[in-house]
Amino acid sequence: MPLSASAIPVVNADRVQQAGVKFMWFPEWFYERLPFLYLAAAGICPWLFGISPPILLSVALLVCASLLTLSWRRAARQVAAIRARRRRPMPKS
Repeated sequence: MPLSASAIPVVNADRVQQAGVKFMWFPEWFYERLPFLYLAAAGICPWLFGISPPILLSVALLVCASLLTLSWRRAARQVAAIRARRRRPMPKS
């Protein structure tokens, strides 16, 4: 029996973060360097395994993962900065 749309729980990410729940279980320093590790792996793969179609596909996927991760983080940080500015109280004149 297939699940209906109402069976899928909806999580409000803002409330989860306010509760102090962290989404990542990696240390912060490692989490911040992941996109660059993806790029490093993409550069090392052809050197380690030679150039073949599966390796080129792996390189392309690693580069895409790196760029997507960086762009998603940038967008999320921009949204967080905008929300922080909106929450800041206006100065009294």
